Amino acid sequence: SASKSDIPLVEMPQSVSVVSRDMIDLLNWTSLNESVRYSAGATGEAFGPDERYDWLQVRGFDPVQFIDGTQAPIGSVNNTGTDLYGSETVEILKGPSAVLYGQTPPGGIVNMVSRRPRDEFGGEIEVQGGEYNSWQLAGDVTGPFSDRTSGRITALYRDRETQVDFLTSKRLFISPAFTFHINDDTDLTLLANYQDDDLENQSTGFLPIFGTALPNPLGRVPVGRNLGETGYNNFKREQWSAGYDFTHRFGDTFRIQQNLKYYDVKVDSRAVFGTGLLDADFNGVPDDFRTVTRSDFPFNERIDSMTVDTRAYFELGGGSVEQSMLVGVDYRTYDGYSEFGFASAPSIDLFDPVYDAVIPPATIFPFIDETRDQIGAYFQDQIKFGNFILTLNARNDW
Repeated sequence: SASKSDIPLVEMPQSVSVVSRDMIDLLNWTSLNESVRYSAGATGEAFGPDERYDWLQVRGFDPVQFIDGTQAPIGSVNNTGTDLYGSETVEILKGPSAVLYGQTPPGGIVNMVSRRPRDEFGGEIEVQGGEYNSWQLAGDVTGPFSDRTSGRITALYRDRETQVDFLTSKRLFISPAFTFHINDDTDLTLLANYQDDDLENQSTGFLPIFGTALPNPLGRVPVGRNLGETGYNNFKREQWSAGYDFTHRFGDTFRIQQNLKYYDVKVDSRAVFGTGLLDADFNGVPDDFRTVTRSDFPFNERIDSMTVDTRAYFELGGGSVEQSMLVGVDYRTYDGYSEFGFASAPSIDLFDPVYDAVIPPATIFPFIDETRDQIGAYFQDQIKFGNFILTLNARNDW
């Protein structure tokens, strides 16, 4: 990802962290949030564990997420919550990356690389169980169908409660892939995935500071306290993608590569959440240290996007000078719509919550309704002379 080419990382003038599948399995990481724990300059879990999204920062900025080198369907939230089990590696590019990837924050980007088919048979099947009535069944199998065709299927189903009272999380993830060695110089890999998330009684708000970080005269607030509305709060997301990676070599000095991916995302969310202890006279001191005011935040989102990136590679030079040149054009079309509402909701007792309150319907307003088309042309040239390496880059976007 750092160079969109085979240039070794040690030769790139950019800091890059690569989190391998072996490391992910060894440390039993289950989300993109967790996978950056040992990567300098990158932090995850900004709001603690979250069953919906991965909240990352790279060098103080929210990174744009990519999957297989194509920009993920970024809407009102800058990540997709794609399950980590389907990824072979996670690549964290630190610092400006716009010259190869278009508009991105100066902190960097994060790229999840999907598991690819292998030409030898292998795989795993696992069953996990744990606290909070948690269980998970997952499997990954790969191998050849013939001398020139191989496949892979990765799947996961998880059902668990969490440390938050009454919150249950279910996820189904399926990712098939096929590779065709069309001839000795041509390869085509088809990639797809489907993910369905269903969270019941989700709680997206924070607990009051009195009784957690600061003393509360009535005692400490239980860690698992849910200040949402059971039976009403939910988060449902269905997303899928499909695409390919194509490579053709014209001898040893010239090759072309193209990857394309289409995304479709649908999100429906209902969330009553706590907004703080009641302070009717606004003197900074809670009235009774137990009544929590609440608000209602319904949210819906629909995103369709497609990205295609075509690159030509040239190996030039000879003798004491080596030159690797890359010329590429990428195109992205994006159609996004989101809407939300905001309204007050009945209060709740912090220490003795009673649920099943009647939630008045909130008026929902359009928030984002846009269609975007972007085309970019970029160029990269690496020149090696002895121990000296010069990398030149240029890009223009429309």
